[in-house]
Amino acid sequence: MSEKPYKHALGSIELLKSTNYAKWNRNCRRILEGIRAWNIITGEEVEPNAPVGFNAAAIAERAVHTNYLERRAQTAAIISGSCSEEVQIELEGIHDPAAMWTVLAARMDAVSTTVGRMMLLRKFRDLQPTIGEPIQSYFSQLMEIKNQLAGSDEAISDASFKTHIFTTLPSIFSVTIEILQSRASITIQEVMDSLKECEHNKAMMTKPDTVSEALYSQQSKNGKGGQGRRNGNKWCTNCKMTSHNTENCWKLKNQDSNKRKRETNRDICYYCGDEGHMQKDCPIKKKAQAARFGNQGSSGRPSGDGPGGSGGNASGGSGFSGNRRNRSGGSNRGNGSNRSGNDSDTINGRHLIANEPDNGE
Repeated sequence: MSEKPYKHALGSIELLKSTNYAKWNRNCRRILEGIRAWNIITGEEVEPNAPVGFNAAAIAERAVHTNYLERRAQTAAIISGSCSEEVQIELEGIHDPAAMWTVLAARMDAVSTTVGRMMLLRKFRDLQPTIGEPIQSYFSQLMEIKNQLAGSDEAISDASFKTHIFTTLPSIFSVTIEILQSRASITIQEVMDSLKECEHNKAMMTKPDTVSEALYSQQSKNGKGGQGRRNGNKWCTNCKMTSHNTENCWKLKNQDSNKRKRETNRDICYYCGDEGHMQKDCPIKKKAQAARFGNQGSSGRPSGDGPGGSGGNASGGSGFSGNRRNRSGGSNRGNGSNRSGNDSDTINGRHLIANEPDNGE
């Protein structure tokens, strides 16, 4: 777990370790210059004499002296606070900020010794790009070491720097590297810019869906007439609309409802209400039809005298009126020579009604 950087109102400083003195030196110096305390480190500004008396001149000198003490105390706090715990041990018992700076430069600056410079050079040669991280981070590490060794016997030349980049990058940059190697006068900055542009283009080609989703999300938030703000980031994968989410899609709900209806209405007889067959194949209906036509054939045709027939009514009307039969074969007949009416059969407690066909008279 990396330690948190030291934060100041004028910026932040990565904690000083044995491997980042040059970076720490640069960032810490900028903050010290911001509070007008760098001259205290270099010795250009020394502590003024303590004023004596209470006249106007003494009061002015006392204000200057107090300001110096405050800036020196802030400088010591910044230097100590921006060091890691292992480095703070080196400052044990030292309170003067100029002395603290000198000690850290002597013990932590690897460039100050031949051994330290050789270690930095070896670190440069061993550096490789990290998979998953942008190459800008890799270039920054290389440039950090190059800048530290600049001006020394172990300084890294531009040609060595470019060669190291060309030989350590993965094969996805091979085409771009071949083009860059053919340009003899190309600078280090141009090499890094071209490779970063290549990396960006590769990312756009390999992740079109991610880019499209990001663009669509931004378009949805800034939709016309504020529609994006009203609907948020809704998106239905079924009907491709932004007015609702997939789980609330009415088309899917209707499809599910129709499917349930088809499953419910499958193989149900509307005649007897039982499942497993349709109305046309209902055995109860077939028995009812067979019983009705059988009773019709055994009942015969009545005979009578005169216009009204035997047992005619007073009005002399003809035909059956309210003719009904039951399963036992009994019949109740009215007066008349024609048959017209409804038969009512009862089977298993159900009343089955059907019109009897005419006899052809």
